[in-house]
Amino acid sequence: MQAIILAAGTGTRLKPLTAKIPKCMLRIGRMTILERQISILNEYHVNPIKVVIGKEGTCWDKTIIEQIREIHNDLVINDDNLNTGPAYSCKLAMNSMEHEHTLIIDGDVVFEPTVIFELSGKDYASCYLELAEQIPIVSKRFLDDDSDFKIIKGFTEQIAKWVELCKAFNK
Repeated sequence: MQAIILAAGTGTRLKPLTAKIPKCMLRIGRMTILERQISILNEYHVNPIKVVIGKEGTCWDKTIIEQIREIHNDLVINDDNLNTGPAYSCKLAMNSMEHEHTLIIDGDVVFEPTVIFELSGKDYASCYLELAEQIPIVSKRFLDDDSDFKIIKGFTEQIAKWVELCKAFNK
């Protein structure tokens, strides 16, 4: 499995916290969100990992880009991040990757390592990890294999619908 971390946004909804840093560089305890994501992905041997970052906006400067490069040096820079969205960032990363199982993660998602463990045994084309509702429930529940997959441990995390590769491209 390979992964793409989409972190090219400008963090406008979290200002002033993200006035000078992107959301992926916010600290949760001792680590930034990005450090935590990379650490978990490395623990489960997800490789390669591409991190898509921005270039334009107040939170993107040379210092921040170098700090991110110190965390993970396999970067894709979206030079037009103010005018494009996550789909374009994803396309930029996919252009330099093999077409195999891909985990696409928003750069501001804090997730439990068990999410990657559960995904590692699945044989699907790709999935997208995003923060869903934040409902405090302390249990673990799986919906059916064709729909949302939820790991619930204090907060609800969601992975969008599983789609087999042939179905994704109508083949």
